[in-house]
Amino acid sequence: MGMIPADGVQLLVRARKLLGADWRFGDLRGLLATQPFLAARSAQLYALHRDLEHTPELRPHLLYATDHGLKTVWPTNSPESR
Repeated sequence: MGMIPADGVQLLVRARKLLGADWRFGDLRGLLATQPFLAARSAQLYALHRDLEHTPELRPHLLYATDHGLKTVWPTNSPESR
């Protein structure tokens, strides 16, 4: 995940729901302190992209690994990101 603000627990809760993660609520502040962190071992990018259509606040925070580093699931230079 990309850098969510340290006071972004509610944003992390939304990411938890979107990803179907089983993070305990008591661990969320610790996750925020250790960013970026691996939120999902496997996820289908097209499905995440579709889900991000309805959660624009999460778009800059969900990343995936490539051979050239981390990339956002929702490209920040796309017209839909504005």
